[in-house]
This record gives sequence, structure tokens and C-alpha cells, in this order.
Amino acid sequence: MIDSETSFDPSSMQVTICGKSERVRPMEAKLLSYFLANQERFISYEELFRALWSFDDTPDESTVRSYVKNLRKILKKDFITSQRGVGYRFERV
Repeated sequence: MIDSETSFDPSSMQVTICGKSERVRPMEAKLLSYFLANQERFISYEELFRALWSFDDTPDESTVRSYVKNLRKILKKDFITSQRGVGYRFERV
């Protein structure tokens, strides 16, 4: 449960908002799970790279920004905030 209207099931990779479900892509599911496990603190790009990608498959920052942008669209609320030079933070609104 993310909030009273929004939930996430990592096993099915489904985000449900007000009873309507939407499947997220595997990397978006990993990213959302990581944000939920590390709420209320900033997570740097480097930490996300180490936690979610293999050394051989490390993306650039624009790839991470793209995944975060997609999650923001799916979640439809400002759960994910960013601070330039610091990283991202997931906050329950």
C-alpha cells in the first residue's frame, strides 16, 4: 500500500490506483520497490546504479530519469521528488 488510493504488487508488477490496475515494466517495478524500501531519504544515481543494474549494464542518468518520469506518470501523484545534485526521494503524500 502506497497510500489509501494507490497500491503496488511487486510480484505481478501492478500498480493499482482507485481500483484501476496498470502493469509496470520490470525495471520500473524494481525501481519502485527500491524507492518504497528506502522512503523519506534521498537516493543518488550512483546508489540506484549499484542496486538495480549490473556493472556491465550501467545506464546513464538520462535512462534513470526516463524510468522515474514513467513512474511519476503511472502514480499520478508527486510521490517521487528530486533534488539536483543529490538524487530522488520517495515520499508518501
